[in-house]
Amino acid sequence: MLLKAYRAVKFNDTSHPSPAIAPRARLAFFLPGLEVGGTERALAALLRGLPPERFDVHVICLSGFGPLEEEVRSTGAHLFDLGYARRTTHGNQWWRTAASLPGVIQRLVRFLRHERIEIFHTMIPACNIYGAVAACLAGVPHLCCSKLSLANYRDSSRLLAAAESITDRWFQLVHCKSLGIVEDVARREPIPRERMRVIYNGIQIDDYLAVGNRTRIREEFGAGPATFLLGVVANLNAYKGHSDLIAAIRLCSETIPHLSCVFIGRDDGIGPELQRKIDAAQLQDRIRLVGARSDIPEVMSGFDALVSASHEEGFSNVILEAMASALPVIATRVGGNPEAVEENVTGLLVEPRNIEQMAAAIQRLAVDPHAARKMGERGRDRVRALFSNDAYIQGMLGFYDELLKG
Repeated sequence: MLLKAYRAVKFNDTSHPSPAIAPRARLAFFLPGLEVGGTERALAALLRGLPPERFDVHVICLSGFGPLEEEVRSTGAHLFDLGYARRTTHGNQWWRTAASLPGVIQRLVRFLRHERIEIFHTMIPACNIYGAVAACLAGVPHLCCSKLSLANYRDSSRLLAAAESITDRWFQLVHCKSLGIVEDVARREPIPRERMRVIYNGIQIDDYLAVGNRTRIREEFGAGPATFLLGVVANLNAYKGHSDLIAAIRLCSETIPHLSCVFIGRDDGIGPELQRKIDAAQLQDRIRLVGARSDIPEVMSGFDALVSASHEEGFSNVILEAMASALPVIATRVGGNPEAVEENVTGLLVEPRNIEQMAAAIQRLAVDPHAARKMGERGRDRVRALFSNDAYIQGMLGFYDELLKG
């Protein structure tokens, strides 16, 4: 029934290799930087899978590179930094440095012309806007973008929403990570459904098989053999729902004395506030903030379950990584989460911001670890069947083929 509601939205056929296209198509990606995040890691995976005999790849960063620079360079991609000196790495505050934007767009136009870019693929709202303007000025023949999250950011920035509504019309094809994103875009933005293509992120499942030393990882996080260890892998942003999870753990801490949790992710500004909430709830021995990590497969080997408490989500790479690690997942019923997590089979879904439902889900898994492990095993099977890296690569190749033919 769900698929019938999206007849106008195409899923790229990943059952057969895509047909050959002109050799060495000049393809450029445009995003803010190469931080350790879901978008950036998905891009790195895509770059590793693009056939070098078919694509000459460039990655353009708005404001510097980041921790994934070397990994991206190792794929053979050429990197270019526009040098946009933004005041902060977060959200719509980029607009505070708008005076420098004309120069940035001018540099981008010159780059696109000099490198004779044929396909320009933009990601993240600000880069979609700036990139669309530059591509039109430079005469790039094929323009596409990715919609990677729900568009709730439009509610807090009328200027961003207005600019996006103009440039949205210029993209020939739009990659959406989930049906949830398609529905959101169709409701909020002037993009017809026939231009949208659903291509799910993929996971290289071999990277999550028999990795790490579970005992060592658990000891690092202060978890003993009997501890039921929850993991949260999300940068510390308010919309990721860390505060909700703190409240839920407080609710069930007395009935589950062996429960612990670690928050893994970069502090995007709310770390001190979260620590105060942890201290106020007297959960210092239960919840740890451990910062960003690059060894996610190894870290996940120490968890007993993954929790995603997000208030909004496009399609979570972390959920797929947890399922590939054979972990049961507790996730909020937002965006593409219900497309990834099969409820009561590979995990549990709860309403966003519902503390009681979250606590009940935690308790259900913690008191029956055998059932939790079975959910995790079924999750790994689901990733292998539906969300493989090969399917993602083939889907994106088909996307670019269609764009070039159009």
